[in-house]
Amino acid sequence: ILEDEPQALRLVLIKVEIVRSIPQYCPHQYEKVENNPTPLRELKSGAKSHEFDARLQWAKPESEDVITFEFQLAPIPRPGSLILKAGQHVRLGIPALSKDGMPVERTWTVTSEPSWFHEHGRFQISVQHKKDGLVTSPKHVVFFAGGIGVTPAIAALKGFIDQPGTERAVPETFTLFYSFRELRNAAFLGYLLKKVQGDLNAVAPETTLKVVINITHKDSKAMIDQLYAAVKDLQWQKDVLLLPGRLKTFQEHLPFNSLEVEGFVCGPAAFEQATLEMWSAAGLPAGKLRTESFAFDL
Repeated sequence: ILEDEPQALRLVLIKVEIVRSIPQYCPHQYEKVENNPTPLRELKSGAKSHEFDARLQWAKPESEDVITFEFQLAPIPRPGSLILKAGQHVRLGIPALSKDGMPVERTWTVTSEPSWFHEHGRFQISVQHKKDGLVTSPKHVVFFAGGIGVTPAIAALKGFIDQPGTERAVPETFTLFYSFRELRNAAFLGYLLKKVQGDLNAVAPETTLKVVINITHKDSKAMIDQLYAAVKDLQWQKDVLLLPGRLKTFQEHLPFNSLEVEGFVCGPAAFEQATLEMWSAAGLPAGKLRTESFAFDL
């Protein structure tokens, strides 16, 4: 009868013998804990970090040498108890690469949307393969920051500095192009000019740090004089360049001559577009520049 009447409802009886919750396949289920019971780890900077198990869910090739991995936190935190912001990084310990009983740890920028983490407790990272490397670290890192777009660069720097152990993944050079309108709008300027170099030298003296600052205000020259007076006694002032107006070219300021580079840009739409054009004009690989835009449509 059912075959003759496909619209008819079928009655199916199912005997349930056991019910199991598998968090990685039920993203909206979570254990009744606010945070992982593992004690917080204190980093070298004094900050404290939550630790979770991360279970690999899938891997997807993005290019010939880049793969994106998605991980599920376990236990899954209650929604809202942990917040992921755009540009933040995650530190992963890889037990299979343990040395002296301690997992090798590396830091990567999260490439998935914050909403995906909030809703499912999952995040993605994109990793470039490096021959003979334990875990890949870019050789040269370049950040282009417009205004508050400097926050991903700060997160990356602190990630390099706070890596535990002796097997650190640090680049040979880290260059930051930081543009802002006025000194009062310059977030983290004191950290960049007075603290970060000492912190980085303490853990990675082989890394060259260069900061190029562009002030776009009409009175930028007076502001630059004020900044130069503040950094004149710093040992690394030669690695701080202060320029008036907008950044128009950047290649001559790079402390390296290589295509082994990872670029990141974060800022307003016009700043992002200008950076994309400069990157292309410099002949650098288009696939090596990642963007994070402020722009949105109303």
